[in-house]
Amino acid sequence: MKAFYVYSAISYLIGSIPSGVILSKLFGFTDPRKAGSGNIGATNVYRVGGRLPALLTLLMDVAKGYLPAWIFSALSGSLMVGFMSGFFAFLGHLFPIYLGFKGGKGVATALGVFLYVSPATILILFFVFIAAFLSKGIVSVGSMVSSVLLPFAVLVVEKDWRLFLGAVPFSILILVKHIPNIKRLREGTEKRVFKGIFG
Repeated sequence: MKAFYVYSAISYLIGSIPSGVILSKLFGFTDPRKAGSGNIGATNVYRVGGRLPALLTLLMDVAKGYLPAWIFSALSGSLMVGFMSGFFAFLGHLFPIYLGFKGGKGVATALGVFLYVSPATILILFFVFIAAFLSKGIVSVGSMVSSVLLPFAVLVVEKDWRLFLGAVPFSILILVKHIPNIKRLREGTEKRVFKGIFG
């Protein structure tokens, strides 16, 4: 049990690393917290810093979820311990200690966790994301639709109720973090990458 507390704490600290903010300093563009949507994730980094910083932010945020899940699963010999470690990394991204607990929306870090725990689930949700994104041309729509379906997809793929129940908090927290996006969608002010298939 003591080891799990250590794994959780380390995972949280890894998840708290603000990739987008660090890259904004390295590349010399505006802090993503002070421009665009104010979010530290890859989508807003793309708006304020361009493609390469956005891609690096995405990869780093995915790694923040994948690595703790992988490492602590291997050390403990338990997939569920790795899964829970990944969840604490996810919490770190949402509520990073280094940024006064004001973090990102968690989609990429959750992706990293489930990329290790259930790659087939991520493959399914990738196509869901693409379909939802193309329908409106809005990244947040793809993210939210995918997050809603996450628990059900992992249950269908893995047939494990523990993973289903573990996925529910991921889904809920991602949706909560997207409340501002939901408000903008209702007002018709959410930013589009392009005009979607269904407008």
